[in-house]
Amino acid sequence: MYLGALGKIKLLKDVSAMAAPGSVFVLQYMDASESEVAKSTPGALDNALSKEDATRELTELGWTDFEFSKFGDERLDFARFPTGRFPPSAAFSFCVCIRREDINAEVCEDLCHGSRSA
Repeated sequence: MYLGALGKIKLLKDVSAMAAPGSVFVLQYMDASESEVAKSTPGALDNALSKEDATRELTELGWTDFEFSKFGDERLDFARFPTGRFPPSAAFSFCVCIRREDINAEVCEDLCHGSRSA
């Protein structure tokens, strides 16, 4: 929602352009795909990053081994989330992934600037 439809992809491309093979990327983002307000507002989801967007774009940019969490789920509640009062919230989501080892500077340049796919 903050970066917009183009900005969210640009951020992923910019980070990918700087990441070395084997890097670990930890991305905290707001996934609005579960929000009833966003679903009822035309175009709102275009500006937000979803788990599906992140997986698709980061896979194309040479990332693998995706792990997704949202605040309140088992991996991201830290025994502080009031699970009895609220369901887990995708509005506070994390993606952790690893840069493929076979990515070199030339391949990264091509991937991040759109001249070929992995």
